Amino acid sequence: MVKIIPEKDINIPKIKHKTALQIEIGNKLLERNEYQNAEMNFKHALADAKENKNDIGMCEALIGLGKVYQARNQPNKAKMMFSEAKSIAPDYLNSKFK
Repeated sequence: MVKIIPEKDINIPKIKHKTALQIEIGNKLLERNEYQNAEMNFKHALADAKENKNDIGMCEALIGLGKVYQARNQPNKAKMMFSEAKSIAPDYLNSKFK
């Protein structure tokens, strides 16, 4: 039997959870080469993260967008996304990509 845990009992703020979910969906879509849908999810995640001042969420969403643009052979747009991510959370990126 599957136990369903009420959302109120999960120790993750809804805002961060929503952003993280959109990023996760974007990453899965990217793996499936569904670039348009992945881009849409990353853009929604970025908007949510900006609205809620979630630097890590913004950084992850920008990295996702950069990967989409790389896959679409748009290196200038990809570089812009990666640069913006680095400017928002340089310490996070440095620790993530060591």
